[in-house]
Amino acid sequence: MLFILVPFFSICERITPRLAHANAAVVLSAVKVLMKLMEMLPADSDFVTTLTKKLAPPLVTLLSSEPEASDLFS
Repeated sequence: MLFILVPFFSICERITPRLAHANAAVVLSAVKVLMKLMEMLPADSDFVTTLTKKLAPPLVTLLSSEPEASDLFS
């Protein structure tokens, strides 16, 4: 099982810093990729729990921020 987690771990560790990006589209893309990777992992793993805790603050920030002009005209 460990040999499967190693690539996921390295990919997630490279994507996680994008959760603090100033661009909302970058943050949403990072969240999407992490969610897709979490679907492939066992739900009861500590790694999924850690990722879930890392995803919460950026999502709350996005929800509380003002909409951008491009969002209003799309």
